[in-house]
Amino acid sequence: MTAQNKESRDLLAAEARLRLLVDAAKDYSFLMLDPGGRIWSWHEGARRLKGYEEGEVFGRHCSLFHTPADVRRGLPARLLRRALRFGRAEERCQIVRKDGSRFPAEVVVTPARDAAGVLRGFARVTRDTTAGDRAAEAVGLSRSIVRAEEAERRRIARELHDGVNQLLAAAKHRVQDAEERLAAGGSPRPVLAEARAVLDSTIQEVRRISQNLRPAALDEFGLKAALAGACADFRRATGARISLDAARLPAALDEETELMLYRITQEALTNAARHAGARRVEVQALRRGPNILLSVRDDGKGFTVAMSGSGLKNIQERAQFLGGRCEIHSRPGAGTRVLVIMPTP
Repeated sequence: MTAQNKESRDLLAAEARLRLLVDAAKDYSFLMLDPGGRIWSWHEGARRLKGYEEGEVFGRHCSLFHTPADVRRGLPARLLRRALRFGRAEERCQIVRKDGSRFPAEVVVTPARDAAGVLRGFARVTRDTTAGDRAAEAVGLSRSIVRAEEAERRRIARELHDGVNQLLAAAKHRVQDAEERLAAGGSPRPVLAEARAVLDSTIQEVRRISQNLRPAALDEFGLKAALAGACADFRRATGARISLDAARLPAALDEETELMLYRITQEALTNAARHAGARRVEVQALRRGPNILLSVRDDGKGFTVAMSGSGLKNIQERAQFLGGRCEIHSRPGAGTRVLVIMPTP
């Protein structure tokens, strides 16, 4: 037996022992590549994670498992080069299964050399990080929810103190004035009329706060009516032109989705009113394929997206809460579009 044959046999034996270990790990894929990055061994863990049978991948390049964007930027080849240079290369990226679906993963590539130091290929281990990513995302969302709840409590407390509390105090003073006039033999009617007007304002303020907390139209008439009400409130508050297209929105969505879509629209309109200086706003909500799309576009002054504030962050977190995503398109002087895409429940 030649030295080269012995080295090849030893390498295969070592690879076979490693196969037994790796096949037992549910979240791991192990495979061997030749020096050019082509697959020459395929294990059960790889089949389980990626969906291919051995005959479908043997001899194909490992870029098969990467997204088109990662292939265009040269990630698969760069991993091999880094492994050669540093003895090991790691990358967190999206891995593509046979059916086209993707999962987050950590990829580790190490060079495989023989006893003489000659490169025989690469070992590539892929670990599915879905569970860890979901746990981290859940923690992040929980923290965001707590922050949002505290911010909402502060807002309500401020509105009650600055609005309702002061109006009730004013009404109390009017009643006291009426009592003093009555005790002095005068007529309390003018002061009582003032007190009635203050109480009317208090009722309107309580109604406004209640509407912001939970719009009655959402429970009584559904999401489309609630969105129309939010648009009407925006028009009255700003004088800007606003249009709503919700005709293609499903008639019945679950309560959580309707509330989130309403809140996102409300937040986007609030941002447009406070910061954009918009003259025209377009709101569109519809179902497209398996997703619900919500778009709020304004012709205001725009901003640099990297410097977006807490209002847009709240929108992004609400979208993530429902398994969706939020895209913000804006630049100074060119208006803003907030686009939310979420799966139809």
